[in-house]
Amino acid sequence: MSEIEHLKRHLEKEEAHHVQHARQAVAQAIQGVVTKAPPPEHLFNPISLADLPNMVSRNVAKNAPSRIADNKLAAARLMRDIAELRQRVGQIEARLANELKRKRQAELDIVRLRKELSATKSCVASLRMPPPPLRKQCSKFA
Repeated sequence: MSEIEHLKRHLEKEEAHHVQHARQAVAQAIQGVVTKAPPPEHLFNPISLADLPNMVSRNVAKNAPSRIADNKLAAARLMRDIAELRQRVGQIEARLANELKRKRQAELDIVRLRKELSATKSCVASLRMPPPPLRKQCSKFA
């Protein structure tokens, strides 16, 4: 599975999770409105109809997912992704530095071995050469 497919699957799961979370928040907001209603014995107490929408909207707004919260979640997700990418870049740079160091060392080893090989070849060639012919010495120097 490619990394893009993996990320798409991850994003789909995350989106499904956020949708479920939003549904739960709405359900909790509705339950909060219901539970914060006056108890049954006070059911027939006089209540201003003008206050009821304010109570409901305040409770729903307090518990429901908001655009600001969604933006904060998106920002946190992006910050996490940026941190992961920075960590990956750091790992790749470290690997690259290690590979470059190994490459330089290999190049130096090749140069050294070539010098040794040429020196060895010249030594072998000089050993295989026949000795120079002996000259007859002059009688003057004998």
